[in-house]
Amino acid sequence: ELGRLDGETTANVGVIDGGTAPNVVAGICRLQAEARSIDLAFFDSIGQAAMREVQRSIVQGVLYERNYSSFVLALRDK
Repeated sequence: ELGRLDGETTANVGVIDGGTAPNVVAGICRLQAEARSIDLAFFDSIGQAAMREVQRSIVQGVLYERNYSSFVLALRDK
């Protein structure tokens, strides 16, 4: 599932790249996906679920990289 997953979480596939010409099976395909959530446990579960789906559908060469962690900004009283 992609888009808004709940009130605190979004996920999308931003880039899909691969192939050399139309009507030719691509030797490699690159996919960049992103998830954002305030809930780190849910964020981690999204990444793990995405990896299971990708690994289920391909043979080899899957790389999962968590580039950054979320953070919370405190609200100040006016």
